[in-house]
Amino acid sequence: NQIVYADLFIDCTGFASVINKDNKFENLYGRLFCNTAIAGRVEYIDKQKEMHPYTKADAVAHGWVWTTPIASRIGSGLVFDKNITSIEEAKTFFVKYWNNRVSIDDVRVLDWTPRYTKTPWVGNVVSIGLSAGFIEPLESTGIALIQSQVRNLVDRISDFSYTTTSINLYNSQFEESFENTVDFVSLHYSKTKRTEPFWQNVIANYEKSEGIKIKEKMLQSGPLYTEQRKSSHIFSGANWTAWLVQMEYEIGYSNIVSKQIALDALERYNTAVEQYRHTWSIDHSQEVDRMRVYSDNYLKR
Repeated sequence: NQIVYADLFIDCTGFASVINKDNKFENLYGRLFCNTAIAGRVEYIDKQKEMHPYTKADAVAHGWVWTTPIASRIGSGLVFDKNITSIEEAKTFFVKYWNNRVSIDDVRVLDWTPRYTKTPWVGNVVSIGLSAGFIEPLESTGIALIQSQVRNLVDRISDFSYTTTSINLYNSQFEESFENTVDFVSLHYSKTKRTEPFWQNVIANYEKSEGIKIKEKMLQSGPLYTEQRKSSHIFSGANWTAWLVQMEYEIGYSNIVSKQIALDALERYNTAVEQYRHTWSIDHSQEVDRMRVYSDNYLKR
């Protein structure tokens, strides 16, 4: 029952958005199709084989499943649309997917609405994190977007003041960053050939944004590496080029960049990556254990 006065409040109250009551959220249906996840712990059977230094996302009948190996276990979840797949059906599927390595009684249910606000900064309140919006777990964009929002806010108040222009610039940059991220995640659903109800709903309702249309058109003139690198978006031109090509979007060549020059550029990029592959973790579980011992000893000093 207190009133707190301050020059600026940051609303980090999650989906409830307790402080910023002026948020007007953008509906993302048609670009995104998941609103629920079933998540659980999976114990290792063969840690050396199952522990890899990346997250895997598998398309399945009801949506997609993430697999994220960490030091002590595997984190996993099924992401789906609860309007198509019931919670109980999702739980049963998820347990079966892991061959009963997950207990149906231990899984958690996570709900959200894929959305974002175009006005995260209103008056003296800035919404950051879930209070400003959430897409879905695919590509793990949540933390990256929070970091982007914090950097943007620091830039706007670096002189210990802010104006209406500061607020407008913050909101504009926030929307641009969120839109670009939504487009990149949405692209994953754009060319499915699956026939299950979830995926048929995607096919029937998918909307290609203007941003995706622009990048698709740009790709017809060659890779997007250089142009996208000039922006501060989470996903670079290399990300967009690689994923558009993987999704079987056609890559073209302009009069300025010949087909051979473009192919040479792609080959040089691949060679630059591959020459360092041998330095990557060969036995990831041993590397993590080694780093844990090092960390524990360091912290004891």
